[in-house]
Amino acid sequence: MNDFKEMQLGQEAIDYIQYLLNSGKTLSRCILKNCNLDYGKVKIYLPTNFSDERVNKFGCDLKLPAGSIINMPSGDYAYPTSITDSLLAEIIQSYLENDKDNICVLEDVTANADAPCMMHVVEDSDTIIFGQEIYYILNNNAAMDKKKIMKTISYAKSLWHFICVFTSISQRGKVFYNKPINEYELNVLSKSIKKMAIGAYDGKGYLIWQRD
Repeated sequence: MNDFKEMQLGQEAIDYIQYLLNSGKTLSRCILKNCNLDYGKVKIYLPTNFSDERVNKFGCDLKLPAGSIINMPSGDYAYPTSITDSLLAEIIQSYLENDKDNICVLEDVTANADAPCMMHVVEDSDTIIFGQEIYYILNNNAAMDKKKIMKTISYAKSLWHFICVFTSISQRGKVFYNKPINEYELNVLSKSIKKMAIGAYDGKGYLIWQRD
């Protein structure tokens, strides 16, 4: 995280998280019902040369600073690096390594379980289904596989919505890996939340809410 600075955010960030959860699916609604966001703090990691006056414009594109561009070997084009995705993957990895019961659940707001293009995702053992909704689970087995974490982030990510819940389950809670799950189980997950990563800046950054 040497290339990033940590910034504490205030009520505007809490309001944005509530707004984003209101536009989500069942897990998001369970979070709003079971988790008082006021009993937590929000921080964000941004490139060290990022302009602070833009930090509260959560719905706007995060313009990456100079130097965050990769030129392709062919020289034909260049693209911005996913530096915040890589950082989030490290945060998830550290959390999963900390306790064998820790899991992260990612909500895919754009996916439909019946869509033919989602068949390979639905059949994955780390995917859970609620009705037509799709959620991805990362557990301790993924802690040593940053590429898998990055891939799961990309599955769940859209420009306007991203929710990753840091929670935990007991051994009895392995029922969550059965498909389909029910709303009771989503409520249980939401009651055990320790922190959340919330997409912002048109998919270019993340707010990290952590329970006090």
